[in-house]
Amino acid sequence: DNCPDTYDPSQADTDGDGYDDGHEIHDGYNPTDSSSHWKEPVDYGFMEIRIFPADYNFGDEPIARTHTQNHNSGSFEITLPPGRYKVQAFSHNSTYKSEWYKGPDSNADDVFTWEDAYVIELTDSNKTGVDVELGAAPSGNLAGTLKDAAVPTATIGWPDITLHDPSDEDTVYWPGRVHREWIHVQETDEGYHSNDYTMVAPVGSYKIKIQFWDGTYQTSYYKDNGDGTYGTASFDDADTVVIKKSHTEGSPLANINFDLQGAPTGTISGKFIDKDTLSFSGDWYSIILRGAEQEWGEWRHLNVEIDRSTKAYTAKAPLGTWKVMAESWPNYPESFYTGADSDSSTSWSDGATITVVLDQTLTDINFKATYQADTSFDYGGSGTISGSVITSDKASVPRATVELRSKDWLIFAESQTDNDGAYSFGKLPPNKYILKATPPSGV
Repeated sequence: DNCPDTYDPSQADTDGDGYDDGHEIHDGYNPTDSSSHWKEPVDYGFMEIRIFPADYNFGDEPIARTHTQNHNSGSFEITLPPGRYKVQAFSHNSTYKSEWYKGPDSNADDVFTWEDAYVIELTDSNKTGVDVELGAAPSGNLAGTLKDAAVPTATIGWPDITLHDPSDEDTVYWPGRVHREWIHVQETDEGYHSNDYTMVAPVGSYKIKIQFWDGTYQTSYYKDNGDGTYGTASFDDADTVVIKKSHTEGSPLANINFDLQGAPTGTISGKFIDKDTLSFSGDWYSIILRGAEQEWGEWRHLNVEIDRSTKAYTAKAPLGTWKVMAESWPNYPESFYTGADSDSSTSWSDGATITVVLDQTLTDINFKATYQADTSFDYGGSGTISGSVITSDKASVPRATVELRSKDWLIFAESQTDNDGAYSFGKLPPNKYILKATPPSGV
């Protein structure tokens, strides 16, 4: 009531926390308290909980493993027979230290070795509160640019960047957060990732490797060639970079650039649809090449371009003979291409093979996928949202698409109504959610 006439919640930031009052009020936060605002959840990286016997150690090999419930939750649970155990929390994100359970005393010293870890005596009763404090390892920041050596303006897909011991390529460390700004094109309502990147990495000396699992670029290592170009195909020839704590976010180790050499590729194109509705209401699906000779051999996740209106895709693909798989989780699991107009199969053995030839395009690599209701994905909670979709005349709407999204965009799920028009989303954490229902195609 005491606000001036010129007060605009969408422009004002009363508490100076960087979030405008309008958004804070809308999301349930206090706009006068600088500590009350949305905070980005901690990303622990790919976390493993490793279980070891307490009385002997097989060369640091665990006897059981599990993982945390989701990427930004430290909660875990594993079923074991009665016995004596030691527990290690292991993060594949090298900016976190891997630590062992130090016991129920929170004031005890942190434990980094099997020998010093606390022994858990597990009986027939459940053991709770086995909490491990995962400390941050000393880290620094680096920045650079990815560039196509032949077409400097090309948009680069998402690579896998790894850090390696300078004297041993097989000793690998995974960086922390890798960030590339999303550039939104208002005219087309689409966008792309900037070729400039920043990365958080553990302090130390490394050679840096970049590779593309879709096969569009050759594997490269960081090297400043001294002539304005960057990169080498040889690990032995690569430069060693030294990452320090003084390399802050505002003053990173700069110009860790890569000039990328294109790999020989062909192109595949097609569409992905529901085999019953003959349409696809989602925004994204993945196309993956699988080895034609061995089911669990080579996988190549392609960098696909999807037309927002037709939902058709095109993608560069490495040369060779493959089976092709598409998926759009959680509702469309593995679907293998079996022919241009035939239903896809969930079995690798039923998949048809394709041969990708240099600079040629294979068309009509199409998928007719089977819908799977979203009933099993664990979002780290115990809540359920359920209901039904009906017309204005109270008639149920079978196979209507129902989308659920949390207001902070951390959770998105899609389901379809059953024959009675009912839907359900389970295992949801506390949050505010937005629901959208769309009738089946043609209705």
